[in-house]
Order: sequence, then C-alpha cells, then structure tokens
Amino acid sequence: MNFVTVLPALAVALLSLALPPRRVRAGLAGLVFVSLGIASLQVAGGADWQAAALPPAYLSITAALLLTGLFIPLALAALAMRSGELSGRRRTIAIVALVFAAVLACRAAIPLVARGSLLSTVVCVVLLSAAGVLLVALARVLRLGERFRGLDRALFGFSEAPVVSHWGRTERWLLTAHAGLAALALASPHLILLLAAVFGTAVTGVLLDRRLGRSAGWPWSVVGALALLAMSSAFLIQVAGEVPLWFSELAGGPFSPAFELSAAIGLIGAAWPLLQLWPFHAPRGPATPLAGAALLVLLVAPVLPDGTRHWQPVVFPLLVAGGWYAAGVGSVPLGLAALSTAGLISLRPTAAWAGVALLALLGVLGLLRRLMSPEPATRVVIAGMTVVGAGLVPPILAGALEAQTFYTVVLAAALAAVLLGRGHASSAR
Repeated sequence: MNFVTVLPALAVALLSLALPPRRVRAGLAGLVFVSLGIASLQVAGGADWQAAALPPAYLSITAALLLTGLFIPLALAALAMRSGELSGRRRTIAIVALVFAAVLACRAAIPLVARGSLLSTVVCVVLLSAAGVLLVALARVLRLGERFRGLDRALFGFSEAPVVSHWGRTERWLLTAHAGLAALALASPHLILLLAAVFGTAVTGVLLDRRLGRSAGWPWSVVGALALLAMSSAFLIQVAGEVPLWFSELAGGPFSPAFELSAAIGLIGAAWPLLQLWPFHAPRGPATPLAGAALLVLLVAPVLPDGTRHWQPVVFPLLVAGGWYAAGVGSVPLGLAALSTAGLISLRPTAAWAGVALLALLGVLGLLRRLMSPEPATRVVIAGMTVVGAGLVPPILAGALEAQTFYTVVLAAALAAVLLGRGHASSAR
C-alpha cells in the first residue's frame, strides 16, 4: 500500500480538521469508511484491482464506503456554514479542503461505480448513512454514554475529572527512561534484551503514574502480565534449547504445533494489559503499549506464526468487544488501541508496524495534552500528527481484513461509532 493509495483517507482527514473544533471528531468518522474501502480493495484486488474481475456488487459497496466517508465531513461542513461556525479564513480553508477531498474521493470512487452499479452504490450510501444516524440517535435517546461511563467508574474506578499533575525533575527523568526503554524494546534483536526492556518500560510507567497521582498502588493487571510473560518466556527458552535467542534464529527453532499454541496464548495474554486493552484499559504509562506491541511484532508473530494464526479467531472478537466498549464510554484512545492491536496480530508486517506507529502517535498526543498548553503551535502539531495517523489506518485495516474479515468490519464500525459519539471531557479534547 503506497502513498497514492491512501490519499483519499488523508484528504478526508484534512477536510475534517478544517471543521470547527466541536465537529472534528465526528468528521473523522468518515476516515474510517474511506480507509475500510481502500483496505478492502487492496486485499480483494491487489495493486491492480481492475484486472481482478471483482463482482459488481462488491465494487458498488466499496464505492459506497468511499462516498459515505466523504459525505460525513461534507454534511458537517454544510451544517457549520449554515450555523455561522465557519466564517472568514476558516471558511476559505474548509472550502479548499472540501474541493481537494471531493476530487480525490470521486477519482477513486468513479471507476468503481462504472464497473459496478450506480443504483446499488446510491442505495448503499443511503443505507450506511441511515444506519449511522439511527445508531447515534438511539445512543443519545437511551443515554448509553452516561450509562457506560457510570459502569466504567464503578468497575474500574475511572473518573472524568482531570488529574492535576506536577512535572518535576524526577517525573521528567522517569518519562525519559520510560520512553527510552520502550524504544529499546522495539529495536531489540535479542529475546533477553526485549524482556528486560519490556519489564523496565512497565515498571517505569507504573512509577510515573504513581508520581503523577494517577494510581495509588501497583496494578494487579500489570503484575499479572509480567508474571505471565516471565513464565511464558522461560518456557520458550527451555524449549529452544541450543538455538541462539536472536529473533532471526528463533524463527527456525524446534517448536512443535502444540508448543506454539500454548506459548502464543501465554505471550498474547501477557501483552494484553500492557497494550491497555479492555478490560485492562487503565493507563499505566504513555509508552507501555509500545512494550506490549514489541512483544507481538518481534516475538509472537514472527517466531510463533502458527500459534498466532490459531488464536486470531479468539483475539479479534475480544478486540471487537473492546472497540464497542470504547464506543460506549466515548474513548477514542481505547478504540484506536483495539484497531492497532488488530494490525499487530494480523501477521502482515506492514499492518503490524503501522499499528506500532499509531500506538506511538497516541502516546505522544497524550503527552502533548498533559505537558503543553493549547497554543496555536501545539494545535498545528496535533493536526499534523492526526493526518499521519490517518495514513496509518488503511494498512492496519488491510492486514486485519486479511486475517479476519468479518470481525474487522465490525471493529471498524465500532471505531466509527466512537468518533460519531459525543465522548467525555478527558477523551474528546
């Protein structure tokens, strides 16, 4: 998947960012539809989809996804102009972004409509739009957001009130060590180095959160994850025997199918709380998810591919559950963490490393929100990182679709619901 392929997704992201601040989040839901269409076309048709003899109905549905993704920020822009929210320079920027997005989206959709059916495409656009409006309206009537957030507070002790943090010298040193160990984990060529970096990242993340007043004690989920990681790794080292523990050598180790199944589920289970996925989604350091990602992308997927493939039908439904839970509580980071993990576990390297990059962006954005004031320069940086993240969504979805098509579509629907929902104060900024 090259840069030209993801241009429609980038265009929709730019158009969404040109909207008034309170409408940006909903506008980015269009990015999910466009990215799903791009990813689906790449998986089904490859680089030259026109020579793949794809069914007309499939082409119409894919065109409908692209056009629906454009329609969402377009409708929001029209509403903003009608209400006077877009005026002056912002209105001009929005119009330029709208033309740019429309040209790219239509350029991608028109060949699909020509080979499919115009009527089927229009019907699909109407059905997708109606389903989205109905879902949002139903959630607001039933006050699902408030109910889910109340459940989140009752079960996990979460609060929507911001934590007042003091970043002194100790906190900054902890943050530097925390981020450095996470980077070391991702660059590790050896199993022992990876394990040391993962343990160090998790421990410094918990210490940092305790210093900032975000947690009072050692979280049992992280302790359990590290204990499971230690046992699973010891099991792997014992079975590897004389094989060097460099990842390039471990990939050809003497691992039986039964061993791969048991070792893979142990390591995936250890990575789950580190990735801060539901139901272990309490934040434990901004870079801790990168340590969990390093376990999956460097150890589990390349060394135990058969075990990873075997457990995908179990992991993906859990990610879907986490995605819809994120939609319930209105947490964009929780939904994006589920999407990133789908790429990590997909066994497709481009999707896996795109997932790592998206997790890194989430961590950096979280730090910017805590450390920097909302100055114009900061907003420009965040907008640029959002565009970069938009370019990562199509390859992640392509890898996930290749692994588990149905669950990936449901997960993408959950992410769209997260963005279309109102969210709460801490995650909507």
